[in-house]
Amino acid sequence: MMKTNKIIYIGFFALVLFAMISFASAGFGDWFRGLFGEPQLGPFNATVTIQSVVPTIPIIFNVTDDYLSSLVNYVQVTPDSSSNVYVTFMANDDNGRTDLPTTPVLGTNIFVNLTYAGIRPATTSYIGSSASADTCVEVINCGSCTSNQRMYFCNLSFAMPFYYEPNLPGTPANLWVASVHINDLGGSIGAGNNTFNFSYLRLPAVQNIVNLTWFGISPSGTNQRASDNVTLINKGNALIPAVNITAYNLTGQTYPTTKAWIPARSIRVYGVLGSECNTPPATILQENAGLNVTGLSLDYGPSVQTDLRFCIFPALNSLAEGLDLTNPGYTAFGPLTTYPTTGRADWRLQLG
Repeated sequence: MMKTNKIIYIGFFALVLFAMISFASAGFGDWFRGLFGEPQLGPFNATVTIQSVVPTIPIIFNVTDDYLSSLVNYVQVTPDSSSNVYVTFMANDDNGRTDLPTTPVLGTNIFVNLTYAGIRPATTSYIGSSASADTCVEVINCGSCTSNQRMYFCNLSFAMPFYYEPNLPGTPANLWVASVHINDLGGSIGAGNNTFNFSYLRLPAVQNIVNLTWFGISPSGTNQRASDNVTLINKGNALIPAVNITAYNLTGQTYPTTKAWIPARSIRVYGVLGSECNTPPATILQENAGLNVTGLSLDYGPSVQTDLRFCIFPALNSLAEGLDLTNPGYTAFGPLTTYPTTGRADWRLQLG
């Protein structure tokens, strides 16, 4: 019994010693593995799928217009019309330039938006579209393009109407943004570039569409308002608070040898109906002198207009000039020294 226990104890000690040696000695481990042979490696398949890469717009080069006088990235306003806007940019696709369209279509392959975070939402955005005669073409001779890039030139025809909101001053200034993204030929929707700023300029412009007339006024009447006034239509994108009017004395159809005319200083004008005969606020005109007329607040938009209101004051028969009340009509011919045959001049209306 004692002998058997000794054998078990010695065997257990040998096993522990063997384990310690096998962990401690790499050479012994190699020898041990050699007793049973090397493990066999089985064959297996490897598959790699290249995913289509989303195209990007690394750079927008510039935004321009039709005006030779414009600086780059400045768009001028075309009065009573719209300005063309041209956008040039580069597209990149890591799958290679062959994955980028060579004959792009706006609204299908290429998307160009002009937006502005202004205060007039209805006049602060334009989306390029082939349905609007907008076009995009590849710039063939792109010296700076790599094998993964193409350059494009887009013409947004009549993109910026005259009544779109101009830039507003600020720190930083509120500017328009040209946003571009492109889809590749594999159907991948591209990442856009919406960080490029350009300026839409401010233009004060009005159109005068009605001649100023009085019909059948009384020689003794006062506060006689014009029958037809001057209608102003805003053809730009600037608020018009006032205009400058240069008036001339109204001379009769037959120029007399004596001073007989309706002097410009007998006419008052204002931008609000009902106040044109009162000073203030109405302006009293003077012969051949430019004077500011207020009361307009002529806003801008697709079709915004207002009237300048005119009044003759005081009574015509009280004028010191000795008005010939038998004369049937008076009109503006100034200046006086050029009567009666040369140098005719209409009344002049200017902004500012």
